[in-house]
Amino acid sequence: MDLLVIGGTRFVGRHLVQAALLRDLRVTLLHRRGVDPFPDVEHLHADRDDPAALATALAGRRFDATVDVCGYWPRHVRTLAEALDGRGGHHV
Repeated sequence: MDLLVIGGTRFVGRHLVQAALLRDLRVTLLHRRGVDPFPDVEHLHADRDDPAALATALAGRRFDATVDVCGYWPRHVRTLAEALDGRGGHHV
């Protein structure tokens, strides 16, 4: 299973990623530049307040599931959905 985690470098996201890796899921993290605590996973970097950067980072990628642990504002969820354009699988 290909899992996209939005955030995932701190707080609950970090534990979610650890659990996914223990289950041998293929994990991709999308987060702002900075801390990359999981060197064995793919890291995509974009600021979710920049819809163009978000769309560029996710272009041509498809995931079975997307977990968004930092969608604090409706616009964040909306721009992520638009950038994935139906390629994010089940969205949590």
